[in-house]
Amino acid sequence: MRVVLLLIALLVLPVAARAQDALAPFYGKWTEVEGSVRQTPPGRVDDIAVEIGKSATGFYIASYQTRSTTRIASSLSFRLTALPNVWRIEGQGDPTAEATGWARVDGPRLYIDLITLDKDGSADYQSFVRTVSGSTMTLDFRRLRNGELVRRVEAELKR
Repeated sequence: MRVVLLLIALLVLPVAARAQDALAPFYGKWTEVEGSVRQTPPGRVDDIAVEIGKSATGFYIASYQTRSTTRIASSLSFRLTALPNVWRIEGQGDPTAEATGWARVDGPRLYIDLITLDKDGSADYQSFVRTVSGSTMTLDFRRLRNGELVRRVEAELKR
């Protein structure tokens, strides 16, 4: 039994370490570069600020609204899956009650995809693509409702 546990540890720990390494460029507090936000359709956008950090089981991401007072607008925790560089939302449950989703890293890009269902079963899909280069992150956010683009926000953030 000890041999089996040791073999499992030897196989799982390196995968987890490589996954954390893939996330390392994204860790930190990121704030919007003034004037960099583009939105479709045009409208008011709260200042964009996000923190990405390491957790015991994967990573977390917290978004902040900073227009009048700083407060957490949303926070998600992700747990590593058996797939390399792929995480799922911790505690995923019923998509009619909360978002279900996953994240993956591919080189300099962190992709986060979320799906929620309304009471009538209509799907709301949100896609966040964050690309890091040094101390700069670009964000490309898209929200689709039943396959139709509802909102797109592009922005540049600095650490």
